[in-house]
Amino acid sequence: MSLKILSWNVNGIRAGLKKGLLEKIAEIKPDIWCVQETKADSETMAGICKELGYSNYDTQNDGLELELNTDDKGILWSSCTFKKGYSGVASLFTETSDLQLKSYQIGLKIEEFDAEGRVVVTEFEAKQKHRFALINAYYPQGGRGPHRIDFKLRFYNQINLLAKKYLDKGVNVILCGDLNTTVGDIDLARPKENAKTTGCLPEERLALSWLVADSFFDPNKLEITNPDFQQFAKINVEKLNLIDTFRHFYPDLEGKYSYWDQITRARERNVGWRIDYFLVDKGLLPNLKSATILDQVMGSDHAPVVIELEF
Repeated sequence: MSLKILSWNVNGIRAGLKKGLLEKIAEIKPDIWCVQETKADSETMAGICKELGYSNYDTQNDGLELELNTDDKGILWSSCTFKKGYSGVASLFTETSDLQLKSYQIGLKIEEFDAEGRVVVTEFEAKQKHRFALINAYYPQGGRGPHRIDFKLRFYNQINLLAKKYLDKGVNVILCGDLNTTVGDIDLARPKENAKTTGCLPEERLALSWLVADSFFDPNKLEITNPDFQQFAKINVEKLNLIDTFRHFYPDLEGKYSYWDQITRARERNVGWRIDYFLVDKGLLPNLKSATILDQVMGSDHAPVVIELEF
């Protein structure tokens, strides 16, 4: 079976629906689509769920093994609980005889992160044989001071631990979402000008190296000059060595981005950043067929990213 998975920071799901989000999704035809920055509270998401004709799975079953009907459209989401119009993620899918949802988890089970509505995990079985956990996350920005960078680095560490839990069980792992960090200087249009900007900071790239196997820098040589973050260089993190799917196919391609600043109309000049990713464990490489950035698809300040796998 061929499986297409889409990830997209939609910068507001309700606004996206008004801009033709469903029509664009219908053209792309993903089997699973993961969205970030829904900017919708749980009540709004419940209304959208009903409007789209998707089943809202009872989160009281969170983490339990499920036996669901085939050809069942489902949606799972996590919303910010303390601020309207902020953060939020959702995963939407259609079950078939070849793709079955087996379990799911809402959040990281850590209140400071989960209050912001940043993570949905769905564990699927493909062809009654291949199990994979899809971790859809909206990673924090670090632009509001040192406390948010600290928050961001600890979030990355918890994602590492979550993914490792599945890998240790023999379940393949796919991470997707807006990671809010560039892997290397090749991933943004103006690396020198942004060397001290969040998304490019050495401590952020160090945290990203806990997840992704990378050849653009040596994490051991990153110079973390800010004393507030030097402890992160010393913590014992077992790196996941996941594959950056886009760079797997296009290791040297420049000028391909997934985010552009709207205020400066940067998209028109392609002055962008590649901060939206699909990362997969090495066990899925034989199944990975393509990875693309759909930078011609409009409707958000981010472009959708897509991978295709064959099981």
